[in-house]
Amino acid sequence: MTSLHPDTARDALRLHWAQHALDDPQASLQRASVDAGFRSYWRTRGHGVDRILMDAPPQLENVAPWLRMHA
Repeated sequence: MTSLHPDTARDALRLHWAQHALDDPQASLQRASVDAGFRSYWRTRGHGVDRILMDAPPQLENVAPWLRMHA
């Protein structure tokens, strides 16, 4: 059995989460920008309004302060 490269696995999980969260199985993601830390930003593309998604590996970045600031 071949395992996915960590980035590929993370990409698949990110896309699956976005499609589920947006209730749009056709949604896609396009890199919007890269943060100086471990965060990355992605633009959703689909049937609805485009949105920006922030992703950060939980083992590398505590997103709680970011969530409090942007909630």
